[in-house]
Amino acid sequence: MDVNEIIYDFLLFSKNHNKFLCISKQINEEIKSSNIMKQYFLFNNRINMIKEDENYFNKFDRKNNKLFKLWKKYNLYKWYNVKKYNGLWKTGDIVDAYDFVKGWCPAKILTHSIEKKSNYENSKYSFEFYRAYEILFLGWDDKFIEKVDIDKIAPLGKYTLDPYNIYDNLIKDASHNSFWSLCKKKHEKEWNMHKITDKIIDNNTIKLLTNLGDVFVIKKDNVHDVIRYISDASTFFSINSDYCFFKRRSFTY
Repeated sequence: MDVNEIIYDFLLFSKNHNKFLCISKQINEEIKSSNIMKQYFLFNNRINMIKEDENYFNKFDRKNNKLFKLWKKYNLYKWYNVKKYNGLWKTGDIVDAYDFVKGWCPAKILTHSIEKKSNYENSKYSFEFYRAYEILFLGWDDKFIEKVDIDKIAPLGKYTLDPYNIYDNLIKDASHNSFWSLCKKKHEKEWNMHKITDKIIDNNTIKLLTNLGDVFVIKKDNVHDVIRYISDASTFFSINSDYCFFKRRSFTY
């Protein structure tokens, strides 16, 4: 059983998590009674209690970096499942979406519909139909829900950060598309939302430029202290405001 626990600890919540659960019914029963699953269920109960509390009581828990690391350990494997693109977007898909202030952000498709668009040009009236998607941006208040067309939707991680390898993602990405991320400077205590508008790569140093003129300097050894990807959960554990505008949401990844 000790050997089994070591194997479970290595394979569960990894990229192969779902495959591991398909081996046999006996393995599934052993997994359910393993220590790592008991710890996982206890962790989930703790997070749900924190989400239900008023922010006055839970803000110190939310600043606990250990909780965020545990959440990543138990949930980050789901990112590979939600980033898959099957050729047609549908309700519930997690995607990259382009918002009205011209920045890419992870988002969830709530609904889709066929809309009519009217045009009047050169004294001629015309109209066309297009598919519109109602988008809920992860980490943002519901008041920012908006409708976008298909040109403003891309597979998850195409323009936003790959949470598995943020540094290499920033180094390799040659595009200059603006995207949202959570950032923090060395002297700052709090994480904040920033729209990254450009970057300068010099040897092993990445300088991220924001729309407000801030500069965030990233190296391989400090990347997780400076920048975080955006999801409901990562924002919940990062932004210590007096309100939590999405604490009732079910965190996806």
